[in-house]
Amino acid sequence: MSGSSQSTSAARWTESTLPRFVRLEHESVLEAVERDLRACIERSGEFPSIARYDARVDPSRDADAAESIVLAALDAAPRFKSAIARGWSDAFPAWKPAIERALAVAMLSEDELDETIGADEVIRVGAPLEDGFGRYELIETLGTGASGRVYRAVDRVLSQCGARVEVAVKIVPCTRGEVEQRIREAGAARAISDSGVARVLDAGTIVGGSSGSAVARALGIRESGILIATELIDGVPLYVWKALHPARTGAQCALVASRIESALASCHAAGVAHGDLSPANIMVDREGAPRIVDFGHASWSREAGVAEEFSTQTARDRRRLEHLRVWLVRDLSDAAVRAETQAESGSARVLRRRNAAVAVLLLLTAGGSYAWWSFVRERNDPKAAVATLDPTQLIFGSELSADEELEGAVRGLLEHGGVESMTEQDLARLRSRLRIEAADLAQANNLSSEQQARLLGSALVALSTGDAVWAAPQAVLAASCAAEHPHRMLLAQVIADLARRASGDAGSEAIVRASLTRLIETTGASGLEFVLSSIERQGAAAAGNGAAPRVGADNSR
Repeated sequence: MSGSSQSTSAARWTESTLPRFVRLEHESVLEAVERDLRACIERSGEFPSIARYDARVDPSRDADAAESIVLAALDAAPRFKSAIARGWSDAFPAWKPAIERALAVAMLSEDELDETIGADEVIRVGAPLEDGFGRYELIETLGTGASGRVYRAVDRVLSQCGARVEVAVKIVPCTRGEVEQRIREAGAARAISDSGVARVLDAGTIVGGSSGSAVARALGIRESGILIATELIDGVPLYVWKALHPARTGAQCALVASRIESALASCHAAGVAHGDLSPANIMVDREGAPRIVDFGHASWSREAGVAEEFSTQTARDRRRLEHLRVWLVRDLSDAAVRAETQAESGSARVLRRRNAAVAVLLLLTAGGSYAWWSFVRERNDPKAAVATLDPTQLIFGSELSADEELEGAVRGLLEHGGVESMTEQDLARLRSRLRIEAADLAQANNLSSEQQARLLGSALVALSTGDAVWAAPQAVLAASCAAEHPHRMLLAQVIADLARRASGDAGSEAIVRASLTRLIETTGASGLEFVLSSIERQGAAAAGNGAAPRVGADNSR
């Protein structure tokens, strides 16, 4: 209930064996991988993992297949894509270019619908406080399941004590006749006191229908509903944890299972059966401890007339636990093969990269900036007079000329650090148009030089308008096709570094300064000094003022 965005209850993860990955005689590597991914996900309920393919797929030679594997995982767990990318980049260094490109594609291909609740759509639920609005302010959607939707929320009562306190709030639509029973079930779950169970903190009702509030309408509650507030678990679902730990041992898996068993025993002792134990309803926190979440299908032994149902549910819980024990280790049969090929899947593969377009992804994301600056320095005169350079022409040539609006914005940013010829509204419209175009380009197998130039220009516009989250992946994708354009490569490096700086990565300050200085020396793009100064001023203001207050209309009236 604290962040799982995928339900695996309907999948056949309960099977005890997982077929080996094999390539049929007539298949290409890509065809074999895509067939196997479908079989694992649809028939076995297995989350995609690099570990399954690492011994048989060369991420350099079989780049398309490698990217498909990573994309399948990011698509299956979109809320945890950054954690997956970080974990796999550390565990599989040879796969890093495929991981970074897949992450960029996944970010640029996200639905336009943002799951973050906008400032003009403040929704507060729960018992009203002195201002007349509910205790919990919903921030973003964490996941959607069969019984309801889970949100990250601010507890406005506890946050009054000092630091901001966040909780998970599950909204469960139901009939009016079900409200009382569901509230009692939430109260029963609150009685569970075990470190392996997400604590239930509060519960309440939401009235729908014609007499219902604006909150009910905003949440899609037609008749009635309840809210259940629990502690927010900072971690990943068990199925993601498993994929991020390819080198786990049977003993480690047994320890995880035993902790789940202990927590489940506490639930049963308190008279509560979970009813839907699965890899999606177990979160693993930052310390590696599993926590059972989401009691939306729970049964309570004290409820009249449900003794038989409770007995059935506890038996189901125990069966699911045994399935989990097997599931945790069923993909470890290839461990010996992976160990034998460890050297091949490590640094040796990195040295066999076939082109600079792939290698630059390592530079953009692994701190390899200085090596690339040396490459550029050999091909450009650092003493050239900056005043005589035309940065737009040097970096983009004439490949932006078909879009006067984009070319004008890029020229203004490179030369002056701003776009004086456009209003803020015009610039916002341009950014929106380019974002849609970038999402389409992310799906293309190969980008033309002109498309690559437009993507890089789009990244620059996104960065200048405060959209660093989109600027970085656009720069990565543009760089992957720009090996023959060293100036573009360097600009992509600068945009990626500036985006990290804008995201609060203080450790990248020296890299930002060095790469920006080199770009200005070789192209004359002095306007980006002003972009960096603006980013640093905003960072200083945020650090001094703390989190900015959220403003906007309140929908709980």
